[in-house]
Formats: sequence, C-alpha cells, structure tokens
Amino acid sequence: MLKLQIIGHLGQDAVIKDFGTSKYISFSVAHSESYTDKQGVKVEKTQWVSCLKHGESAVLQYMKKGTKVYVEGQLSAKTFDKDGHTQIALNCNVSHIELLSSKPEGQNSGSESPTPQTESVRTEPTSGNQVPPPEGDDLPF
Repeated sequence: MLKLQIIGHLGQDAVIKDFGTSKYISFSVAHSESYTDKQGVKVEKTQWVSCLKHGESAVLQYMKKGTKVYVEGQLSAKTFDKDGHTQIALNCNVSHIELLSSKPEGQNSGSESPTPQTESVRTEPTSGNQVPPPEGDDLPF
C-alpha cells in the first residue's frame, strides 16, 4: 500500500457523488511549494490531488473552497492521453480528513459555528502506542 499525506487547500466545495449504490465525498486539494531558482526568480509549483472518501460525513458542510485540510489515504495514479501528451492524475482514496482552518482563508464572518476537527475512518489495525497527528496550524512543515 502507498500511503499519501497531504496538507493543502480545497480547490472547490466538497460534494457527494453517487456511484451505483455507494456514496462518496469528492473534492480536490492543492499543495503549493515555492522556491527561488539560480537566477533569483521566485518559482511556485502547485500540485492537485483528486480525493474520494467513501460514505457521507459530518465534516462535509465545513469543506468549502479555500479551507485548509490534512488528508490521509491510499495513493492511486492514472495516466491518460490529452492532445497527444501523456498526463498523470494523482488520486487519493481517503481514510482520514482533518480540518486545519475553521473557515476558508480570506473569508471573514461575524459569527463562527463550532467546527469538528477530525473525521477518521481507519482501515488498518492500530496499536496503542501510536501518537495522533498534531492539531492546529503549528505543524513542523
């Protein structure tokens, strides 16, 4: 199994999609990195990952465009041909979602409703000595 961990911002509001008799939450996460190249020019690269989480969830109502999230799941990649060029799409079958911001960045509202911080569905056994991921924006990376 390839485990994928992503910290980024939602590209659009999360939606429920039906696939036959199953329901999934569908959303995309953007992760941006920036650096200065040899010529002193700032370069910013953004990677997009499409995510699917099986079932419905209470956090869906808080998953709005721009919200910062931590997503964990299994990696899958698909290749396809677009205009004669081979493209690769990164996908994540989500097992854990953690909201890192209570509202999309850049939006101010007069009233804040309480926000659940995590929604977790573990598929592998866990041991009692595991340390849970840190909460909030004080991540070391």
